Amino acid sequence: MGKIKVMVVDDQLNLAKEIAGVVETDASLEVVGIAADGFDALQKIPQNIPDVVLLDIRMPNMNGVVATQRIKTEYPNVKVVILTTFDDSDYILNAINNGASGYLLKDIGGNALIDAIKNAHAGDTILPAKIAR
Repeated sequence: MGKIKVMVVDDQLNLAKEIAGVVETDASLEVVGIAADGFDALQKIPQNIPDVVLLDIRMPNMNGVVATQRIKTEYPNVKVVILTTFDDSDYILNAINNGASGYLLKDIGGNALIDAIKNAHAGDTILPAKIAR
């Protein structure tokens, strides 16, 4: 089986590159794109369709909730995991209700992020530990 293809979507480019670097430390994962917002992601997805999209929630032009809905409508097999600094139950519910496979906080450790990507790819719902309890 091939590598799990991942796209990182975040309006903070340096952070997106940092996240991509962490993802690529695992030999079973491959970053196939970095996008600045939901519009950018939707333009880049067809070039190399990812298995999992790590998506920030608060971005200019198209936020993560709207982007999740659009991605899941156009690419129903793509898993979307919200990766954000905002620990807000309204965002969590909106993201999950719009098809996200999970919701993680950016302070998650590298190994936990890699495990979350693999678990989302396998069909699990991913939630921050304090919410999942």
